[in-house]
Amino acid sequence: VDKLLGGVGLRRGRRHPTELRVGDPVDFFEVVEVRPDLLRLRAEMKVPGHAWLEWRVKSTDGGCITEQKAVF
Repeated sequence: VDKLLGGVGLRRGRRHPTELRVGDPVDFFEVVEVRPDLLRLRAEMKVPGHAWLEWRVKSTDGGCITEQKAVF
């Protein structure tokens, strides 16, 4: 379907195999912000409105806490 309609599935892969950069594709998402403690992805699939996935990592005395948020 993507080949026929020119969808996001036609895009090439990431520029680097292990490092994410703003603008890189991840499945049907695009990296919009990347920091050591944050990764934010914007959905490129057809959804009503907009959708994002976000992960945050916070250091604690005993290790770390990972928070995952889906916004749509």
